[in-house]
Formats: sequence, structure tokens, C-alpha cells
Amino acid sequence: MQTSNFKSTPLFLFCILLLISCNKREDDNPSDEQEVKISTITVNGVALDNGATGISIEPAFTIQFSSVVDNTKLAAAVKLTQGTQEIGKAIGLTDGGLKLVVVPAEVLAYTTPYTLKVEAGELGPDGQQLLTTFEVSFTTEIEPVPSFSAGDGSLSSPYSISTAEELDLVRYFPDNHYQLSTDINVQDVIAGDPSGWLPIGTLSHPFTGTFEGNGFTITGLMVQRTLRTNQGLFGVLAGNGAIRDLHLVKADVTGGSPIGALVGRVVEGRIESCSSTGTVSSVGSKAGGLVGSLEKGVISRSSSTSKIVGEGGMVGGLVGEVGDGTVEISFATGNIRAFGTEAGGLIGAVRENSLVKNCYATGEVIVLREGGGLIGHLAGTANSGYAIGAITIEDENQNGDFVGHAIGQMAISGSTNAIYYPSNQVINYNGSSMINTTGTAIDINSLSCSNPNMIFPYLDFSTVWSCKSSRNWISLSWE
Repeated sequence: MQTSNFKSTPLFLFCILLLISCNKREDDNPSDEQEVKISTITVNGVALDNGATGISIEPAFTIQFSSVVDNTKLAAAVKLTQGTQEIGKAIGLTDGGLKLVVVPAEVLAYTTPYTLKVEAGELGPDGQQLLTTFEVSFTTEIEPVPSFSAGDGSLSSPYSISTAEELDLVRYFPDNHYQLSTDINVQDVIAGDPSGWLPIGTLSHPFTGTFEGNGFTITGLMVQRTLRTNQGLFGVLAGNGAIRDLHLVKADVTGGSPIGALVGRVVEGRIESCSSTGTVSSVGSKAGGLVGSLEKGVISRSSSTSKIVGEGGMVGGLVGEVGDGTVEISFATGNIRAFGTEAGGLIGAVRENSLVKNCYATGEVIVLREGGGLIGHLAGTANSGYAIGAITIEDENQNGDFVGHAIGQMAISGSTNAIYYPSNQVINYNGSSMINTTGTAIDINSLSCSNPNMIFPYLDFSTVWSCKSSRNWISLSWE
């Protein structure tokens, strides 16, 4: 018996060592709960296969993970490359941390191979790991050629646009000149893409031509790009760029900062006799019913009835921010909801060297602080106009909340002349700073259209303003 026990000892020890070794290997490899897997990847809402061709030069990639991942750990793990060169990008998590959206910082080059990679390593908030590097390669689309029903793109013979497909081509030739020849619905060209319409003009390739709407409308506009800046029908207008007599109906635009239904960002240019209806929603700042940011240029004889919602500041019924430009003979009637500062029924913020004249706003304004019926923050000049909308200031726990009947906060450089508001205007405010009463309070019930200058003594009713008995307040002559 003693000899038998001795002979079995090596076998027993071997089994023990084998069991320890197996347990060790299990500990070295994450369990299913500790492993992150990539299930699907799409580009602009369509499945992306390795080696795909014809991919948009402005793609938005969505990567679906099997478990929640950490945005800070992904920042270094996700790479978009062209050869050995890494491309700048913005990333953001959605769906509770299960989906990652990757957006290149600039448009990609045509007919060029790229690689999107997620490197193996710890990606989850509790140590979850991607065991194998994920990689997918693709090639961008071929540069399109002009294909319009008429014209040669010159100022004297602009391209004629009669279909949504032709309108979709404009972004590829932003230096040319165009005119609409009919009303257009863009729903068909954006069908199947959850991101919707791709704006015309980027910061690196802005729209610098002219676009004559000829009084026609564009309907069906939908944009859903929360990680993208400069969103709207047009992304960026610059140089001698101009948009005239174009009307957007029931637009639905969501994006980053700046954002507007017609143009996200006007670096320089002119917008004349344009309008918008619908909704504009910004996850950032500088949101306007027509234009997000007017850095330099002119907006004239234009309007918006759009509802505006902004998570940040500088939110306006017509324009989010005016940096060094002019807004004239225009109006806005949409309601404003801003979760930041500087919101106005017409413009969120007007900076130095800017002019607002012969304009009005009627929408309600709800903002954290710095809210006015016409302008939230004024450092430039505002002349000849009025505001009648109710104003609510939500931040009531600190000094300097700033609210005003027409102007929320007036900077030292700001100035006004002939600005009016109703004597019974509603202001919901319990803060510590005084209400800004810049302007003149009037009783609109005393208005007589036979002599409107009795209560609006400094407004021009011969060429600019109009008084109609069918309107509660005065209007602009061009309406």
C-alpha cells in the first residue's frame, strides 16, 4: 500500500499543476463581461464594409459596441488615417455609451484611401478591453462633374436648378452661380441618411457664388449632425457670396455651433429677401432661425418664424450672433429657448462695430440670463425697432442676471435710438440686477394708423414701416 501511494504522487501533483495553470490562463483572459466587441459600423447610416468605395467626403461613422465604453479612453484609441498621416476628428458617445460617432474635422479628399482604426486595449469604464485591433479601409467618392439643366455657372448665365438632385450638386462647385427655377423638396435626396442634408459650403471650401431663389421654396430640409459645426442648408458663406429671395419651409435643423436654417456661418457675404419656418436646435451656441453667426456682411429684408432651442448661448430668432455686420429691415416671430446666456427675440448677441436697424421681434424668450425681447447682449448699435415678446430669466441666484424689455444687457460700447416695447410687456424675473428699460414703453392701444408717428415718432412710415389696422403692431413695408 505504501509503494502504491508513492507511485501515484507524481500523477497527483501533475493534476494539481495543470489545474493551477488552467485557472491562470482563465485569469489572463477577460471574461465575456470584461471583453468589448465591435458589432457594426456604419457611415452616414449605411453599413461600412472593409474595402468599400464611393464613401462621402464628409462622412459620419457610427461604431456599435457590445458594452459601454469610456470616451476619454477612446480619444487615443480611435484613429483615422490616410497613409501615414493621421486625420483630425471629433468623437462623441450616444445610446448610453454603446455607440461612438466619429466625424473628420475637415472634408476628406476625393478618390483617396483611408483607414478607420480602433486599437486594442482598455476601453470600458471598469477595465473592459477590446482584445483585437479593429480596422476598416475605404476609398472616398469620385469628384462629380457639373450636370445642370441650363446655364454655365457664370454670373451672366447661372446654373439653373430644377430638381433636388441638381441642388445636391451645388456643394461640389461652391464658386459658381445658381438660380432656382421651381419649388424643390429635398426629402428624396436625403432619404435613408439619418444625418439628413449635407450643407453647401465648408470652412475650407465656402460658398462664394450667388444663389438666386427667385421667390421659390425649399421644403423637406432635415439636418441631424450634433457633432458638426456650420450646419444649415448652406454651411459657410464667404467672400462675395450672396443668397437672395429664397424661402425655407418647415426646416428641421440640428447641429453644433454655429447653426441656422439657411446658413450656419456667414464669414462674409449678403443675405437678402430670405425666410425660414420650422425648428433649429443647437447642442452648442450661436443658433439662429435664419443664420447662426454673421461675422461680417449684411442681412436685409429677411425673416424667420422658426422655433429656436440652444443648449449654449447666443441664441436669436433671426441670428445667433452678429460680429461685425448689419441686420436691417428684418424680423423674427419664433420663440427662443436658451440654456446658456445671451438670447434675444431677434439676435442673441450684437458685438462692437455692428448695426441693427429697422427690425422687430415678437417671440417669447426664455434664457438663463442676459435676455431681451430684441437683443440679448448689445455692444453695437440698435436703431428703429421694437420687441413685444415675454421674457423669462431662469438663473436668479447670482448678481448680474441681466434682463431688459428690448435689450438684455447693454455694454459700454452699445447704443440705441428709437427702440420701443409695450408698457404691459411680461417679464418673469426675480434676480438681483435691475431690469434694463432702454427704449420707450408705449401703449399700443393708442396707435392710430392715420398718424402712427404719434407714438412712434422716430420711425420712417414713408418707405420702411407700415401701419395696418389688421395688425396689432406695425410691420415692415416689404411684408
